[in-house]
Amino acid sequence: MSTSVHIDRFSGTLHFPGDEDFEEACLGRVFNARRPSDRTPAAVLMAESEQDVVDGVRLAVERGWQVAVRSGGHSWAAWSVREDALLIDLGGLREMAYDPRTGIVTATPGIKGGDELNPYLGEFGRFFNGGHCPSVGIGGFLLQGGQGWNARGWGWAAENVVAIDVVTAEGELVRADETHHGDLFWAARGAGPGFFGVVTRFHLRTRRCRSIWRTPCTRTHWPSSTRS
Repeated sequence: MSTSVHIDRFSGTLHFPGDEDFEEACLGRVFNARRPSDRTPAAVLMAESEQDVVDGVRLAVERGWQVAVRSGGHSWAAWSVREDALLIDLGGLREMAYDPRTGIVTATPGIKGGDELNPYLGEFGRFFNGGHCPSVGIGGFLLQGGQGWNARGWGWAAENVVAIDVVTAEGELVRADETHHGDLFWAARGAGPGFFGVVTRFHLRTRRCRSIWRTPCTRTHWPSSTRS
C-alpha cells in the first residue's frame, strides 16, 4: 500500500474546512436539512470512482482520521457528519447492472431502492425487496438489515445480498461473499454505520416480478414466490 496519497489525485473533489463549497459538500445531501453544529469533518471527499474511495481511506489512515460514509444521505441524525473524520460521499458513484443469467443485480450504495433500482429491474421483469421510503439509498438500508414492506413475505433485504465489493480499513479493495472474506460479508448485513469498511458495490439476488402497483408514498412489488 502506498504510504503517501496526493490530494490532487482524486477524480472527485476533496473539500476542507474554510473552502467556499465545504458546507455544501458536507451538508448539501442531508435529506432533512439538519445542520449539526457540534460536528465538523476534517475533510469531505465527493468520490467519483472506486479508486477515489481506496485513495480516500488510505489518506485517512495516513492522517489519522476516522472515516464516515454517506450513501443516500437519508440518515435522520446525519450520522455521516462526524467530528474530525473524512466524510466519503458516495453519491457520485452511479451504477446498476443486471445479469439475466444469474438474476443478480449489482448497484452502488447511493442508488435509491424504490426510485431507481426497482424501476430499473422492472424493465427485466425482476424485483428486489426494498424499504418503506423509495428515496432511501440502498447503502444504509442494506447495512442496517433492510427492513421494509416486503420483509414479512420475503425476509429482510440484507438476506439477499450475495456479495459486496468493499474497501477495508487498510485501504484494500476486496470482494466479500460466503467463501471469501466471510467476516466482512457477515458483518455487512446488519452492522449499520459502524461497519468497518466502505462498501462500493452490492451484488443482490432478485426475484421474478408478476405485477407492480403504486401508492403515493411507495412502490410495492408482488414477486413470484420462487427465486427463479
